[in-house]
Amino acid sequence: MNKIAVGAVGAVAVVGAVIGGAAWSGQATQKHLEAEMARFETQLPFKVTQAQYDKKLFSATYTVVLQGACEGEDGPSLSLVHRIQHGPLAGGRLGWAVVETELLMPDVLATNLKDLPAGQPLVHARTVRGLLGGIESRIKVPALTFSSEEGGQLKFQEMALTLSGSAQGAMSYELAWPGLSATLPTPSASAELQVGALSLRGQLQSDPETPWMVAPGKTSLEWKQFEVTTKPTGASKPTHVLFTDIRATGDATRDKDLLSKVTHLQAQGMVNAVKVSNIDMKAALKRVHLPSYVQLMQEAQSRYAQFLQQAMCHGDVNPMENTEAAMASLNGLLPHNPEMSLDKLAMEIDGQAGELSYAVGTQGVTADDVAGPDLRTVLFAKAYASGQAKLPMAWLEKLAIDPQPERQTQDRAMLDAMVSQAVDAGYVVREGALLRSEFKLDKGQLLVNGKPIGPQLGAR
Repeated sequence: MNKIAVGAVGAVAVVGAVIGGAAWSGQATQKHLEAEMARFETQLPFKVTQAQYDKKLFSATYTVVLQGACEGEDGPSLSLVHRIQHGPLAGGRLGWAVVETELLMPDVLATNLKDLPAGQPLVHARTVRGLLGGIESRIKVPALTFSSEEGGQLKFQEMALTLSGSAQGAMSYELAWPGLSATLPTPSASAELQVGALSLRGQLQSDPETPWMVAPGKTSLEWKQFEVTTKPTGASKPTHVLFTDIRATGDATRDKDLLSKVTHLQAQGMVNAVKVSNIDMKAALKRVHLPSYVQLMQEAQSRYAQFLQQAMCHGDVNPMENTEAAMASLNGLLPHNPEMSLDKLAMEIDGQAGELSYAVGTQGVTADDVAGPDLRTVLFAKAYASGQAKLPMAWLEKLAIDPQPERQTQDRAMLDAMVSQAVDAGYVVREGALLRSEFKLDKGQLLVNGKPIGPQLGAR
């Protein structure tokens, strides 16, 4: 066979491979997208009313119209358009498929959104799926201005989220958001909200049984500013709360089926004219049973879907509905001795430093206890809590003494009397300008600085 024949055969083989790869990836992409849409229907109160998949050799368009699943009437509708390139060279690179997804603006929002022209997407995503199972998705929400009939306004700046994952379950994400500003009027007051630039990053390690939302890994947050100003309509003074330079990290680890997470946060702030500085917080969750937690999240998602359907279809909602069912799901965590702790919360208020910490958890709760009729009594006996605080007297003075001069003498005398009674009873210890106290709940008995308070609850 001469070189020309070899070249011709090689060219035919390459073309055949490309066409075969395009056909295979096109079929696989369609199957995946339709399965994702079916899963979406089961998770949120929307039903697919129209679905059309137009497929060519190297491309396809998948258009879906979803409508709120309201009984006896048509709920609001959403339109999703997927524009797909598939094949071994999808999008001009080696890959399985490139999917451009647009969520079109719902008609119900058209009269309130000022910046979004008709027909423009409310959300845009570009997702690239690699031949070896990797995936990368870039999601953008455009800048939006929302105005209400009551005179409120929300200005949302463009948000960008990048997600990338491997076939082995590793995933990273990065969120960049310049923030938003809002004015929220009510009959009794108006509030102004400013959210500054926010950056969120993380790396997670998931598996088929563990959703990435609860997967172990590391996260970091940088938040420039969070500011709220409330202005009452009467003669009362405005309230101003400002936090700046917020930085946080999270580290979640897994030991078999138990998840633990440590969070560290630092910030600065102002509350009216009071300076709150050197905020340093460390908190932890320990021994969270992952299968129970995943089940809890799935049930919470189902309850959220019911809540959303009620709000969407009827307008009136009861946030406390299904609280009992939520508590029953939460109880499934108890036999694994979970603990939640605030290991440290230190800050300075107008230069005066204070610190507090606490921990709460259970020890020895069994599955039979959880299923039994008297769980509350069991918890009194098998729950524990402990904490301590070292606070400046100046903090209590700021909280308890009215800034109006005519009230200060009376308020100070009342505060001094209350503190003196607590010191005399042994519940508080003075250390110069600081007040120190400790508490402990063990087997139903509450102790403050070692002294019992109240009756013992539950059996020993």
